[in-house]
Amino acid sequence: MAKKVIAIVSLVIVGLLIGATIVMANVKVDYGVECAAPDLIRVLKSGESSGNGPKDNAQGKEIQNLISNASKQSSLTALFNGSLFEHAQVVTDKSTPSSINKKSGCYYVQYCYNNAQQLKENGKNYKENGKTYLYKELWFEVASGEQETATVYIIPYLDENGEVNSSYISAKHYDLKADFAELYNYLSENF
Repeated sequence: MAKKVIAIVSLVIVGLLIGATIVMANVKVDYGVECAAPDLIRVLKSGESSGNGPKDNAQGKEIQNLISNASKQSSLTALFNGSLFEHAQVVTDKSTPSSINKKSGCYYVQYCYNNAQQLKENGKNYKENGKTYLYKELWFEVASGEQETATVYIIPYLDENGEVNSSYISAKHYDLKADFAELYNYLSENF
């Protein structure tokens, strides 16, 4: 009788482990930037002063999908690499917007918005010095090869009163877990 109980308990535990592994292999974790769909997309090669937009809506949607998918991985992979509960981090940047677009061999995907967007981190509105941090541009830096982390520059725009005043706001960027290799290949073929 005891052997049957041990066998049944063992089978249940093995079944639960197999079930949990299957679920974790199929459930995706998203480390992406929390942002709305842009009103305009531009693609620049490093060193360019102006970029090209997508040729059509399908190309724009493909760029957005590649950016979104670059920061997703299975829960199982995230568990094994120790990043299961991480998210995109907002970091104070020493560079200024004018120093963006300087890395050789990179592409930059610029998300432009007609209306100011609130910066978000981990599902909450980000504030600096008690003030809402707003932006109208995000710049995704897309380098060749596999990357462990990617940089998304955030260009500060308006304070909460709608006044252009970036003197109290430092430049920021997101550090996020993403692999933009597929996006880089797409951009190099189409731009």
